[in-house]
Amino acid sequence: MDSPLDRVLPEFAHREVHTVTVDAAPELVWAALWEVSGKELPVTRVLTTIRGLSSRGAGRPLLDRFVAGGFGVVLDEAPRALALAAAGQPWKLRGGKRVPLPDGDAEVSEFVRPGFVLMATSFALEPLGGHGGGRTRLTTETRVQPTDAAAARTFRPYWMVIRAGSGLIRHELLRAVRRRAEKAGAAAAQAAAGAKP
Repeated sequence: MDSPLDRVLPEFAHREVHTVTVDAAPELVWAALWEVSGKELPVTRVLTTIRGLSSRGAGRPLLDRFVAGGFGVVLDEAPRALALAAAGQPWKLRGGKRVPLPDGDAEVSEFVRPGFVLMATSFALEPLGGHGGGRTRLTTETRVQPTDAAAARTFRPYWMVIRAGSGLIRHELLRAVRRRAEKAGAAAAQAAAGAKP
């Protein structure tokens, strides 16, 4: 399956990918992705607090917090693909300045202001069939591309320090989405079974 970020940020200097298989249909996984909140992500809350970022609003859906924090939704093809992107200076205290990028995947690579990195995160949902058509492979990918050599030099050591924590956050998010989607799928199956004459 092609990555949504192939259209959003095809050239990149840094990348990480994480995948989980969910025993639920893509529609349930998509809904869970948009519903997971910071309250379901204790490791994420600790790491963002250590980083000096506010954990206020932990009850809000995580993706809503991403958007409120300066990421733009640049690709939305429910329930198969979602991508968010921003230009920023994450190595600075409290995440530095962040510039939301306009809607539309073509706009991301056009941001060339020196001293920034382009940051894009995607979620791809691939139906796997299974019992009742209810299995999905959920993949999240993050790509980062500096806009100039100075930003590349500054970002590289920052990436080396935060990459492990970034991976933990993504693993925790995928597990939370899986729990929520599988619970919704089980509830729907139980309701359907109870409705049969």
